[in-house]
Amino acid sequence: MIKANIENFTQQELACRCCGKFVQNDKALISLQGFRYYLNRKYKKNIRLTVNCGTRCPKHNKEVGGVANSEHLLGIAFDLVSPDLDYKTLYQEAVACKLFSTIIRYDKSKFVHADTRERPNYEISSWAWDK
Repeated sequence: MIKANIENFTQQELACRCCGKFVQNDKALISLQGFRYYLNRKYKKNIRLTVNCGTRCPKHNKEVGGVANSEHLLGIAFDLVSPDLDYKTLYQEAVACKLFSTIIRYDKSKFVHADTRERPNYEISSWAWDK
């Protein structure tokens, strides 16, 4: 795991953990950075966010059990944790900020998946998964 940067996300934080591949998607990066700003403003302090998983190469995606059409392959998905907020609060804030189209709370692993995949009518899909 890479230590969280307080100001801006780095390419190293967002790149594939096995090979360093990085897929840049500006919309996704703006949403991720916007989420950090949203949290900082709401809580009136720097909220550290750690990206456990950003871009994945196909090999790494298969190794971690990702679905074949994972948004991580496209650089539009982030698995997030924060040493400053518990994962359930992080999930609620990701839903509330309306910057992502899909937000999944992983209760066993205690992290939040957020992505910017296209959804009709700007709907947000969110759910908890006991995985």
